[in-house]
Amino acid sequence: MNRKYAIFATLVLTILGGSLFFIWQTKQKTESRKSLSSYPSVIITPESETGDQIGATKKASEETLNSTSGQVAVDTTVQPKWRQHSGPQTVEALMASFHGEYGNSWMDQKYPPVEWLRLILNRGGFIQHYGDYSGLLNARSLLFHSEKHPEMWKNGHYVGIPATDDWETYKLAFIDRYIWTTEKMREADENFPNNTGVDFSGPGGKNVIVHAPGRVYVQRRTNAYGEIHETTFGDDAALTDKQKFNITYKRAHPEGYEIVYLDEDYNTLKEAPPAITREDVLRGWQKYWQTMPLPADGPIEVPASQKVHPLLEETLRQRGWEGYFVQEGEGLTEWDEWMHPDAEGDRGIPGPEMPSVIPDAPEPVAPTSQSQGDKPSPPSAADFQAELERFEKLFTEEGFTAEFEKQFAPELPTEASFEKAFRAQFAPEDFSNERLHGALETLNRYGVQEGIRRLTKTDPDAAKHFKTLLNSREPSD
Repeated sequence: MNRKYAIFATLVLTILGGSLFFIWQTKQKTESRKSLSSYPSVIITPESETGDQIGATKKASEETLNSTSGQVAVDTTVQPKWRQHSGPQTVEALMASFHGEYGNSWMDQKYPPVEWLRLILNRGGFIQHYGDYSGLLNARSLLFHSEKHPEMWKNGHYVGIPATDDWETYKLAFIDRYIWTTEKMREADENFPNNTGVDFSGPGGKNVIVHAPGRVYVQRRTNAYGEIHETTFGDDAALTDKQKFNITYKRAHPEGYEIVYLDEDYNTLKEAPPAITREDVLRGWQKYWQTMPLPADGPIEVPASQKVHPLLEETLRQRGWEGYFVQEGEGLTEWDEWMHPDAEGDRGIPGPEMPSVIPDAPEPVAPTSQSQGDKPSPPSAADFQAELERFEKLFTEEGFTAEFEKQFAPELPTEASFEKAFRAQFAPEDFSNERLHGALETLNRYGVQEGIRRLTKTDPDAAKHFKTLLNSREPSD
């Protein structure tokens, strides 16, 4: 892809659907999967192709030489994905290395690159490769948007940057934050060359979550009822329910995976915490049963795969419930058998001597007025490619500045208008704010096509949603 795609990749989050770049800023929260920092949407050229591609090319060359000339030693070490800078950390040397590739930008008038780079270096920034360079220069666009919306930075909406009434104070804090996140992303690339993304989670976005093949995170939480429970995320798509069950309730780790345990604030735990026990979960359940709305007094049918805990019925009776449960045959799930070791058909899971455990406590589910059938189907690959070509023609370098200023005129979308437009297409429970921020980071860091490809692996539903948005020709009000 040529440089126009790089321009398009940077723009598409702002232009489509009423300016998604602005949405990213206005919708940020102080919990997981969010950050101000991301690498730019840089198109990887042959001289900066991925390490996997380089390694594969060298491997093919090695096999060819071996077949014709016998065994030949060829270095197949994975190479850096970005072109490296070998000179001094000066404005002149850095621009000589990278600015010809980066080129001119609409941001140059507001924040000239020479002055911006000098500010970055004076604040302790370090630029090792083109990814660092383009990412730090692209940060100017976020600062440009921030200056136009002081209500956001004055209220402390930006992760990792304290609220302030002084613009210059905010600007320096923004730069410091961007330097820090760039450093953490560079470290992630060095330690996990095949990583698929980086999140900054927890209070202040201070904890770095690296997504990489075989790396699974297990986060331990305590809900409002005092029940301890765990959730997995990361590279867990291939894990079976049984494997996840064994991680949480038996601390049995599947082969080939690195299991990283986190607390509620995404701090990494040095050791795996004790497996959750039946008693841990039951304590929370009992509190919930004592406050939950009473069901109707008629019969409640219980699926064959589940079993009613005796304490549930006892608690409901004490509260005046006069209904009853009807068990629909036999055939408990492994979890229900584990929770009720005395149940008929027990598969032999040990009782008290084994750390007992059960799943999340039942929590009320917010109803949604939107049915599955109301959701738009994702576009085909051909439709998506056609849309990319349409935007390539629309966002030429010559028309970029005018189009950008038009989009960022005073008619910027409000938070309410975004909520209306976005939730009209996707039910709230299907796409949380945290997933939105994580997906936007991936698209901004890798560009549209590469970002969609990565999202298809790490979050297929998010990839479908963004393909649908990219296929929408008119922004929503």
